[in-house]
Amino acid sequence: MIRLALISRVRTFSPLLVAIGGCCAALTLPACVSVRAGTTGSVATDDFRAPDAAVALGGPRAEAGRPVAAETRASPAPDSITGLITGSTPDPSRETGSAGRWRPDPASPRPSPLRPSAFERARTSTPDEARESILDASVRVGEPPPSPEPSRGVEGAVLIDSKVGDLNGEPIYANEIFAVVGDRLRAEAQRLDRNAWRQQARRALREDLTRRLETSVLEAEARASLPPEARRQGLIAVVQRMQADTIAQNFGSREIANQRLREQGFRDLDEYVDARLRGDLISLQIRRVIDRRVSVSFQEIQRAYENAFERFNPPAVAVFHQIEVPTGDESAIRSVASRLEGGETFIDVARDRVNMRTPETGGQTRFEFARDAAWEDLRIFNVPVLNEVALSLSPGEWSGPFEVGSTTRWLYLDRVERLSRSLYDVQELLRREIENAKQNFEFDRYTRSLLSAATYTDLDEMTERLLEIASQRYLPPETR
Repeated sequence: MIRLALISRVRTFSPLLVAIGGCCAALTLPACVSVRAGTTGSVATDDFRAPDAAVALGGPRAEAGRPVAAETRASPAPDSITGLITGSTPDPSRETGSAGRWRPDPASPRPSPLRPSAFERARTSTPDEARESILDASVRVGEPPPSPEPSRGVEGAVLIDSKVGDLNGEPIYANEIFAVVGDRLRAEAQRLDRNAWRQQARRALREDLTRRLETSVLEAEARASLPPEARRQGLIAVVQRMQADTIAQNFGSREIANQRLREQGFRDLDEYVDARLRGDLISLQIRRVIDRRVSVSFQEIQRAYENAFERFNPPAVAVFHQIEVPTGDESAIRSVASRLEGGETFIDVARDRVNMRTPETGGQTRFEFARDAAWEDLRIFNVPVLNEVALSLSPGEWSGPFEVGSTTRWLYLDRVERLSRSLYDVQELLRREIENAKQNFEFDRYTRSLLSAATYTDLDEMTERLLEIASQRYLPPETR
């Protein structure tokens, strides 16, 4: 896992520290270094000259009597992860700092001052402090003094967190998993019984562990595939660029960026950039390894169209609407007839409660028939009179009133759906579907090969551990 805190550890070495490293490499110490008593870890030099330090570091030889000044240089920061692979160099005007030199983030945490060592504290002790040393300690035999309050045991201990296993060398803790699936498990615990909840929880926990394992091995493989120079310096530069761009998009304020990212579910800017970097690394690895194995030919598209012909050429459908009222109800018949003749739409009238034929759907009836069937030969309704009226209609026409048994009816042909999509119309859709299927197949095969070489705790074992912890956290006490 990449932590952006690593950026704060990268510092430009001062000439003094480089000179010390050079002298250690040359195994020479021309002058002494004195440690001032009572300081907090600071080092002062009285007369430090290292004529061979620069040679040991591969730089120019220093002149005698002068401290060695070592200059560190950083490679230009790439714009993206892909730039690390291609070796592309961004526009120098976009580089942070001056002359393309990397500069640490001013918001990065600074190391805390070192505490004085025991040796330094002893050298700065006063005579009074010395008399209180261990040599002047006295021993008194007797019962220990009673404590002001008797000790009490902890009741109702609660498990705060627990390590449940390792995935590809990374420890996995329960809280880390429940931060993703906890709300879902809590909600399902309120509506499901114990057995159903445990089944759902076991599936959700196993899926999350599998996703984490696949992400971990893919990220590790992507890092290993980067050129050595990109692994050492390029990732730091990419992270710094992501960080700077995100802050710039939030009015140059890190605090505003953190606030907006928390609203999106991230803890802070560091977690957001970490997630982006992981996603970019994995996407890059998938493009490099999986996408190049996938190709779709026209013959495959044509074969897929033939196999799914009915999908793109379904049966034709005739959509009718009926109004049915009792023949003896003359007022209802007059009301329907006047409304239709007055220009009110047939479907609106069919939705009136006076209609005995499913008014909630407007008396709708759907009839499927073969696309190449002749309309005049269809048998849409079993009642001959109704079928004859139906065959006489064209889309948008209605007929009535006419009597069918003891009822009076009106019939309306809304539309005839004859959907037909040619190979030309759907070839791009089929190409994407075939490509996605091949990518999924190659992804599964590739991840299986990576998992065979990875080290991780058995997923079933971790799932059961998490399930027991989840039962204590989310199930009501009476159903545990």
